[in-house]
Amino acid sequence: MPISKSTERIWKRLNRDLTGKPSYRANKTGSSRRFIPKERCTNPDTLSFITELLPSEDKVPLRNTIYTLSCVLLDRSDCDRKLAEKFKTEYGRTHNFVHKFAQVVLPEEFDLLGTVYQSFLTEGVKNSTGSYYTERSVAQELLDSLEAKPGASFLDPCCGSGTFLILAQEMGLKICGMDSDPIAVMIAKANLILSGAKEYPDVRVIDFVNRWKSERRRFDFAATNPPWSSKTKNVYADVSSFFFMKTLSLLKSGGKLAFLMPISMLNIASHRLFREHLFSDCRLLEIRKFDTKFSGVQTDFVSILAEKAKPAERFRMNESGEIREIPLSIFQLTEQKTIFSATEPEVEIICKILSKGEIS
Repeated sequence: MPISKSTERIWKRLNRDLTGKPSYRANKTGSSRRFIPKERCTNPDTLSFITELLPSEDKVPLRNTIYTLSCVLLDRSDCDRKLAEKFKTEYGRTHNFVHKFAQVVLPEEFDLLGTVYQSFLTEGVKNSTGSYYTERSVAQELLDSLEAKPGASFLDPCCGSGTFLILAQEMGLKICGMDSDPIAVMIAKANLILSGAKEYPDVRVIDFVNRWKSERRRFDFAATNPPWSSKTKNVYADVSSFFFMKTLSLLKSGGKLAFLMPISMLNIASHRLFREHLFSDCRLLEIRKFDTKFSGVQTDFVSILAEKAKPAERFRMNESGEIREIPLSIFQLTEQKTIFSATEPEVEIICKILSKGEIS
């Protein structure tokens, strides 16, 4: 059956062929669009600064732009000069300094370098790698939930520009960061030095998915926003599940971890294996639902707080500040081990129904 010209134009805009089938995955991996993550811009001047900066990428390699901005920030700050010079020694061999950026007025921002980097990356790159950096307030909530004491060891296995590491450093924790993106690691080191690091940051370029077994240290705490991607070759349906379980294995007994995860981890059938391990391999402490979203991502997300300990009978469900104690046993009765929110009376009713009948 022939289609109208208007339908043909719409399909072309959606990057579809004339059969109506998408010519690339619906997850935007082919998109070349770029956008500024506005939730990370607390200073209005940051938006205009990045907007003016974006066209420069056509002439200057991104790594050089980021390196230059890092050096300018370090030179203008009261950070440890020896650490700043060590940073320049490490990266000056591989990144060229762009002199025309040296005189720019830089806006005050918590993570200006990371926000600039995220703005330069295309939607396709961020979607395929799951690279969406975390807002400061969200990261702080996760770290606060750990109840970590100064001096404890802390790991972020996919640290990005270092938001969790910066806040953990401010809490007096001994930090270790990893990421597979060399530019992100460079940014994280610069950010940590700018934030008052007393020693050169322990942040390394490591493919955690394939190299986690080589890590011999054990940590007291961990927190991160792992990549969300179904392009995984391990037993889990999403790479974020792999990050969660392998990070758990690197904790000391009694250690805690807090992860941001897509809300689909709670109820989609393909994530059943992760939920089974969440119930059996650790002590699930709390699931918190967030009302905010990442720019360019429509998926709702939750934080999962767990302890490396024997499973408990109950955990906390936190929705908009309303906290409920929910028994794990109720999820064991569902076919897909689905996690859902329920009030105490609802739990009692469900348990009574199940005790008197059979699941069809």
